[in-house]
Amino acid sequence: MSSKDKKLLIMLVGILFMALSYFTMYRGNVTKAEALRAENNTLRTRVSELEAVQDKCPQYKTDMETMNAEIDKIIDQFPVYLKEENNIMDVVDMEDAANVFVSSLTIADPVIVDTSAASQGTDASADTAGTDAAADTTADAAAADTAETPDSTVTADVGFYQLFDIVSSVVFDADYDGMKDMVSFVAGAQNPMSIEQISMTFNSANGLLSGTMDYNSYYLFGQDKAYVPADIPTFPHGVDNIFGSMIERKSTDSPADDAAQADNSASDAEQ
Repeated sequence: MSSKDKKLLIMLVGILFMALSYFTMYRGNVTKAEALRAENNTLRTRVSELEAVQDKCPQYKTDMETMNAEIDKIIDQFPVYLKEENNIMDVVDMEDAANVFVSSLTIADPVIVDTSAASQGTDASADTAGTDAAADTTADAAAADTAETPDSTVTADVGFYQLFDIVSSVVFDADYDGMKDMVSFVAGAQNPMSIEQISMTFNSANGLLSGTMDYNSYYLFGQDKAYVPADIPTFPHGVDNIFGSMIERKSTDSPADDAAQADNSASDAEQ
């Protein structure tokens, strides 16, 4: 091999080495540098966002404390449990406050208010099916315990709150002002209540409005507080004489005792 061929071979090997270095090292490093540069830009944006959040952290903590206090206040408005006597006494108070006459009251069984499906979509219904079943079982057990000991604390060891709704239907007679007072009573009740539907017609026989109203009563299961029984006043009941006789009871003294009593009275008169 001539010296010229050797030089050409050396030049070719050098060119191949440079090409190999470019494709294997330099180009790879350039690609990595570009990726790192793009990642750094993303991280700089994220750092700026986190710094802005950090600056507002005291305000966020204050807002969270305020919202938690508002949530606790709303939760505290709900009773932990309701019995039928609670609904009955609500109607009694409604009659007194609104000057209405309720001729019929129907109370439905409590049902769970599904608050998850509305915010999370239909998938939440399937995801929470087991949880709702557990809540039903626990609520039924608590209801049975509460029936025996109404003053006991009713709590749910399930780690969450469960809202229940009881629909009550009343048939009523009222004048116009009484009807408005009845609506105001439901709106301003101590325990949360809402009107589901109300319908009425004018009764020409008595000049009043006759109608029906379905309203909802709510209780929040899972609170760590005691069930509050209905305040049922004591009503007089029974009679002194079960036979209903108005005849004055005769003396049970014997005739001899009556004669002796008469003699004593005569002696006192002579003296």
